[in-house]
Amino acid sequence: MSAQLAWLHRDDWTFEDLAGLPDDGYRYEILDGRLHVTPPPETRHQDVIENLRDIIRPRLPDGMRFKVGQGLRVPVLGPERYVIPDAVIVTGSRPDLYWAPENVVTAIEVTSPGSQLDDRGNKKELYCEAGIEQYLLVDLAQERVTSYGLERGEYVVSWVLDRDTDPVGTWLGGHRFETLLRDA
Repeated sequence: MSAQLAWLHRDDWTFEDLAGLPDDGYRYEILDGRLHVTPPPETRHQDVIENLRDIIRPRLPDGMRFKVGQGLRVPVLGPERYVIPDAVIVTGSRPDLYWAPENVVTAIEVTSPGSQLDDRGNKKELYCEAGIEQYLLVDLAQERVTSYGLERGEYVVSWVLDRDTDPVGTWLGGHRFETLLRDA
């Protein structure tokens, strides 16, 4: 293994180390001290995020905002954790570089071929551990939106929306799953 690859494949990455990486459109995240690199999202993925924003933003109460692609640093005793959710619903104001978990009401991920395992597993666990009240997973492969709510320190399914489900009672209020795929 070359010195450059050994440098990348270490388990003690910190937020400060990210400053030395290129600004090339890739997402550089740290999960339990390990660097995770994902390619820039595809157009379909971005279209779904934009459609979600257009649906959810007008329904947000005063003081809540819908933000896309902004970092979240989860303080822990142990290896560093820094992720970039596809979107977040937040309250308060963001410090200069990233959101703190106490400001994040909802973390939103839209699966891509390279992110499915992290979105369905590692990130879901991280958001739960951080105490984020809701995790919204838009799974394009399974054509389903699942909302997880935090109950007694664990995520439980609050609601599921797919092509056969009536969206009443969801954040998507009256919009069917197909609406998310508009222009995607």
